[in-house]
Amino acid sequence: QDAVDGLTVPGATAGTPAYMAPEQIEGRAVDQRADVFAFAASLWEALWASRPYPGRTLSEIAAAMGRPPQQGAPRGRIPRRVTQALVQALTIDVNERTATLEALLSELDPAIARKRKLMVLGAAAAALVTSSAAAALVLPARPVADPCAQDLQEVASLTSAAKMAELRRALGSGPKTDVVVKTLEDMSARWQATHRRACQLPAENLTAACLGARRTELAGIVEDLLTDSSLHPVAHHYVDYLGDPETCQKPASGMLLSRIPTDGAQRQPVRRLRARIIAAELLRMEGKSEEALTKLRDIRVAAEARWPAVYAEALYAEGGAEGKIGDSSRASETLKLAAAAAEKAHHDRVAAGAWTQLISSATFADNDVERALEYATYADAALDRIGRPPLDEMLLLYYHGAALAQAERTDDAEAKMRAALRLAEQHDPSKVPLIVQGLGFLYDAKGEYKKAVDMYREAIATSKEPRSSIAVFHAQLAMNLAMHGERELALVHANTAVTDATDGVDPRNDEWQTIKGARILVLRHLGRFEEALADIPAAQARASAARGRRSDDVALYEQLEAVLLADVGKISEAEPLIRRACETLAIAMGEGSIDHAGCLADQAAIELRAGHLAPAHAHAEHAIQIVEQVQNFHADVAVLYQVRGEVARRRGDRAKAAADFDRAIAMCPPYADPGYLASAHFAKARLFADSDPTAAKDLLQRAITAWQPDAGMWKRELGEAQALLAKLSR
Repeated sequence: QDAVDGLTVPGATAGTPAYMAPEQIEGRAVDQRADVFAFAASLWEALWASRPYPGRTLSEIAAAMGRPPQQGAPRGRIPRRVTQALVQALTIDVNERTATLEALLSELDPAIARKRKLMVLGAAAAALVTSSAAAALVLPARPVADPCAQDLQEVASLTSAAKMAELRRALGSGPKTDVVVKTLEDMSARWQATHRRACQLPAENLTAACLGARRTELAGIVEDLLTDSSLHPVAHHYVDYLGDPETCQKPASGMLLSRIPTDGAQRQPVRRLRARIIAAELLRMEGKSEEALTKLRDIRVAAEARWPAVYAEALYAEGGAEGKIGDSSRASETLKLAAAAAEKAHHDRVAAGAWTQLISSATFADNDVERALEYATYADAALDRIGRPPLDEMLLLYYHGAALAQAERTDDAEAKMRAALRLAEQHDPSKVPLIVQGLGFLYDAKGEYKKAVDMYREAIATSKEPRSSIAVFHAQLAMNLAMHGERELALVHANTAVTDATDGVDPRNDEWQTIKGARILVLRHLGRFEEALADIPAAQARASAARGRRSDDVALYEQLEAVLLADVGKISEAEPLIRRACETLAIAMGEGSIDHAGCLADQAAIELRAGHLAPAHAHAEHAIQIVEQVQNFHADVAVLYQVRGEVARRRGDRAKAAADFDRAIAMCPPYADPGYLASAHFAKARLFADSDPTAAKDLLQRAITAWQPDAGMWKRELGEAQALLAKLSR
């Protein structure tokens, strides 16, 4: 993209681009010298039947400003002094331009200057002055053809029956060709309908500029497809570079520039680079991410010297491919470069996409929610500049909602997700499963496991994606089924996730960590501790290879391993491992993060079993300070109060212990595995075993009933509860 396409026209700019001064097009401060330029441009057109700097788009107009004013066929004899005066008034450098309208009119003709004094200064009078001046300086103008009809005929000819038949012959028959032809014909019809409405109204600067950009795109894409066979295999994607003319009725600033170079010579290398980008993206979608990434890096190098817009596109595709193979750190850096390049090139669609993907990266890979929410503001601004296309807005709402969920702003998150779901249902039902599983993620974070289960089941049932693409849905469903108490069914889905992911999910991808982690968690819920421990080394090695030895993924596996070691009674091995895991998570995810709080809760529980009451109390207190800001009913939160209550019980602080046990009971989500509530009842029963045996026996009976017939990961506690009940019953 050349310097011309770097021009920006803010939505508030007034005037018609064909007559705007350069500083006004660029959105800089203007003074009466902009009126001088506009008047001179109008008069020039009246005299020479041609605008001084012709063009149908802002890009073309700006390019013309790099050349002397264009002269058409003069409408009579034009004095040299008039030509010289107008050339001076049309100077691009504002400091060299004629300073005032009065000065210009004096140079043109004293009589015109006298007429000018009788008129009101301002842009509204410019048309009257132009007519008067033209009449005074030359013979009457020749009749001009209706520009509305002429433009309509030109655009209609781009997709005429003959032209589309020629295109079909070039592309060959088939459904993809049908898509291409229908898209071109639809865009042509929309352009004509919008143009008819706009032509009946007073000149609208932004609508005209927007329609000019869309005409450039339509003409360029039709010509490209007819003349360049390298585009034919990807033609059904190449037409996506067409902007929607209907947005020109109230165009946003980012819709005023063409996505296709106006210069034919420049367009040839750009279109071939785009064909290569599309082909690489198709490879990535086929699961050939490594091959796609190699090609995209070569394309990016070639694109940098060609056109800034296509360079941004190449970076954006490269970042997506890097994320697909699990290189989230490099993907984030590449996407930042893409966003910056797109902003600089005024390629707002790529800017919006890059910022949106960065929200996802910051939320899930970097665990930097504040940065994710910052990126959301940038994406939102970019979408404003392109009129908020529904599908782009849907993805922004989805990822913004995910970031808000991670920030524990659950009500705001649900509102975003629901809005995204409505857009998906209206505009792209294939995206409904993605949004629905996002709602499942949200309900999981809130501890509403039954709702989460329902969402994940719906996502799986409605998805048309390959099994490998929804393997992570099965993994998320498995974890929520386990938390809900449906452990055996949870294992079925956990195993399905692993099987489906084996051939289609890159082991370096974050989804793979979720899938493997889900099976380990489900096995723990089933009480199959040794089997779960056996799964950890391979999963941990993959996480280490993908993210680094001290990454949050590795730390989460260390946390799981420590808990499982404690489950099998290996407390001395579990303690240093959980300590290291929590230290890593504090660095990687932040000391105030929910994930760090969860690790501290497990650390406190392990220290409690080791008899180390002081650190157990300190870590429980720290974790509670974090989770109390969230105030969600969540099983893990209930466990945390239970741990702190147990520390108080062992220290002899009965009142504090009773309060924490009651809080744990109250915090157990109604749809969670009954084992969590049973565990809290058992803890409270031990507190009352000496002082109120009747109450203790009632609590014990409730716990034992809830745990039977299969206590799963509470087997040890079930045995202890049965022993205590037998003792109190003697």
